Amino acid sequence: MRWRPGDSVMHRYVGHGDGLLWGWPHVVVQDSDELTVLYQPEGTPILRWQMDEGRSVEPLTARMDALRLIYPELPYHVTLWFDAGTGVPPWFQPHFGRGEGRFRGWKVDMSAPHRRTALGFDTTDDVLDIILRPDRSWYIKDDEELVGYTQSGVYTQAEADRVREHCRAVVPLIESKAPPFDDEWVEWRPGPVWERRVRPRAGNACPAATSTSAR
Repeated sequence: MRWRPGDSVMHRYVGHGDGLLWGWPHVVVQDSDELTVLYQPEGTPILRWQMDEGRSVEPLTARMDALRLIYPELPYHVTLWFDAGTGVPPWFQPHFGRGEGRFRGWKVDMSAPHRRTALGFDTTDDVLDIILRPDRSWYIKDDEELVGYTQSGVYTQAEADRVREHCRAVVPLIESKAPPFDDEWVEWRPGPVWERRVRPRAGNACPAATSTSAR
């Protein structure tokens, strides 16, 4: 199944060690065999569902514009962050710095290869992130959290080592400015047709999960 530009889809994290299912409504920018690009406007509700208890958790609200780039079969996806004109949220600056301008950086999330669903795309977050600032400085984030999940049995040591290997494999792409760490998407803006679109629908997507993992 291919999505059309302008379709509303749900990007979900399922099977995470914290027991939460996360759902991010998006608008499809493009969907092909090589790359899927999803747009999350500022103000989009971020849905959460406590799977063990079968209840929803108070939703959050996206404070920035984001483009999410999904590459089929790869063990990560990439988010580009943009200031929508209202500044950045408190959590953002400690990781990405003060910065200026509209484009504020890339975030590489280690994750299971995405699975297509009737709602959009499911994956499982694999904890490690790479934070890449516009000035090309970068660092790997949350290794201590991966250690904790390994000690508690969420990951085996072999699985954790594999996540770290996948993370290290991204570094040469960053340092060589290979796509998507070049300038191809940093100037992207939603054109007039996008501005007129209704914000992505939240729907009732979280309880609809039929699997606890995308692995």
